[in-house]
Formats: sequence, C-alpha cells, structure tokens
Amino acid sequence: MVKRAKKNNKHAMRHQVLESLVPLLLHLQEEDPDIHKECSYALNECFQFLGWKLPKQVVSWKAWPEQEEVMDEICQYLVQKQEANLQRFLYQDLYYTQSELLPIKRASIVFLGFLVQHMDSKAGSTDLEMIIHALEGFMHDPDASVCIAAAHAHERVSSVISNQKERLEGNSIAESGDSAAENTLRCSRALNSIRHTPSRLLAVINLWRSANGN
Repeated sequence: MVKRAKKNNKHAMRHQVLESLVPLLLHLQEEDPDIHKECSYALNECFQFLGWKLPKQVVSWKAWPEQEEVMDEICQYLVQKQEANLQRFLYQDLYYTQSELLPIKRASIVFLGFLVQHMDSKAGSTDLEMIIHALEGFMHDPDASVCIAAAHAHERVSSVISNQKERLEGNSIAESGDSAAENTLRCSRALNSIRHTPSRLLAVINLWRSANGN
C-alpha cells in the first residue's frame, strides 16, 4: 500500500503511516522471526515514505534496553519531524504498555521514556502526570526487566517535569521582577512630577499673595 501511495494519494496514506509507526516499532521486539521480518520491511517502507532512512540497528534482534542509543535517535527524529503527531504517539504507546506480551510491554516503556525526554517542553502537564503515574505502577511489576525499564523511564520523565517546573518558576520570578521595575519607574516619575511641577495648593497661595500685593 505504501509503495503504491508513493505515486498517488500520498495525503491519505500519510495518515495511515503515522498511525502504524508506533505499533510496527514495538512489534519489532516480538520473538516470532516472521513477525519481526514483516515489521522490519513495513517500517523501512514507512520511513522512506516520510523521507527518513531507518537506522539498521532498529531492526536488529537486540532488545531495545540493550541499545538505548537507537531508541534515542528514533524519538529525536519523531519530535523534530512529527511534532503535530506527538500526542498521538504517546497515547498509542501508553496503550501498548498494557500488552500481555512481555517484550512489547517492556519496549513500550522504554519508548515512552525517550519520547517524553525529547518532547521536554512540548509535553503537556496532564499527559506527564498520567505517564508518571503509570510508570510508578510498572516499577512494581512482577517482571524484573519491566521494573528496570520503568525506573529508567520514570527518571527521564521526572527530569522533564523538573525542567518544566524550573522554567515556570523562572518565568514567575522574571515577571515579578518586571512588575517591581515598573512600580519603581512609576514612583520615580511621580516624584519627578512633584519636584518639577507646582502643586495646586502652591499655585493658589501665589495667586492670593499677588492679589493682596504681598
């Protein structure tokens, strides 16, 4: 389908490709060699359609926790080139964290941590709260590998939340500083006005003195 769409109807196919990226990436981690092969082929076609060459390490048999740099590169690409679809990718991935297949579940958690890390300020506070809550639950998973993946992802997401909080506090301080500066400037102008402009009372006294010849 993707090959056919390269020549016509690209707009409609683009939507289908973007809907398929996360599922295909995650299913690369399945142990079935046939599924792995078909997912690899489909992903290559999808990324070529989007104008990006898929790193060879992505379609290797190694589990993602063993090659985090690959996941880092993919998530960096998605954030830079597919910004309008980031929330879609997040929600798709969150869905797969509930998978009964251990490799898929673990892969989705790894993917989640790196995607949020690269999104940084682009990640909404509501989404981050939901994600951090989910990861805290996975840190108590019966499977040790899931717990480890969740702990690493939790660290990345927590770092993003901390960065956002620091930026927010910095902006508040800056705004407070601006307000203080504005107040100081306003007071200074008022004092200058008092110093250089006769008050109404002083003007009335001067008129009274003139009228009485004093």
